[in-house]
Amino acid sequence: MGRIQTALSKARREAKKARGGTGTREATLRTAKTKHFEAQGERAEVAPRPEMLEQACAVTLDAPTLNANRIRGIDSSEPGEAAYKMLRTRVLQRMRSNSWQKLAITSPRANAGKTLTAINLAISLAHEPNQQVILVDLDLRIPMVGKYLGLDPKYSLADYFKQDVGIEKVLLKPTNLRRLYVLPGVERLEHSSELLASHRMATLTQMLVSTSPSTIVIFDMPPLLEADDMLTFMPQVDALLFVVAQGETTRSDLEKSSELFKELNVLGTVLNKSGDEATSEYY
Repeated sequence: MGRIQTALSKARREAKKARGGTGTREATLRTAKTKHFEAQGERAEVAPRPEMLEQACAVTLDAPTLNANRIRGIDSSEPGEAAYKMLRTRVLQRMRSNSWQKLAITSPRANAGKTLTAINLAISLAHEPNQQVILVDLDLRIPMVGKYLGLDPKYSLADYFKQDVGIEKVLLKPTNLRRLYVLPGVERLEHSSELLASHRMATLTQMLVSTSPSTIVIFDMPPLLEADDMLTFMPQVDALLFVVAQGETTRSDLEKSSELFKELNVLGTVLNKSGDEATSEYY
């Protein structure tokens, strides 16, 4: 836990620096011609890039593949769609009221369903009129977003980090899901926490939020207690959504996670794999 504790200490220092700002101050920063971002000693200076989304590579998602992987949102009658709509509404209310744009999704351990939650929430948010959503696979150790969506991209985030490929070549636009954009990961990356703390990552984060003041960026992160990646990335996000699994997530892991989250804006907790059934015949 030594490395995690070191990352936590850094994250807390950065969070303390960031606190004290209001929603009005954040809105003012977003309208500036040049944006600044500081995290873990790195500083990125990025001009607004509203045209970046227009340059995204078009792809068509395969509906049978999405259904097989439990991805919801293509058909409004799909099971579980109502639950994600309710989650979407709660998330939008909090994000918009605080002028937040960057949401990280994580879990205490693997197999809690964080990636499926990130994908389904992103799709549900993209159905909201005038709401652009960028889904970023930052689980650099085990990237799964592209696999769940059935993507076989020419470029991935590994090419952005290692080969200096422009982010426009990595960014994908599903033609059958309006207002949704995806930055997939394919290749496992070593030294992932160092990449997340790098100047190139800070630049990417700022480029994404600079596309529009209304853009929401969802980051699918590695499990909190299995790597220091999430702690390293804490200063770069506005809020966090926590995913747990009924019958699998332990009380001990919840207590450890709660201790690490003291400096974060936690929107709430999503319970996956619940055995409860809806009692209403109407809804």
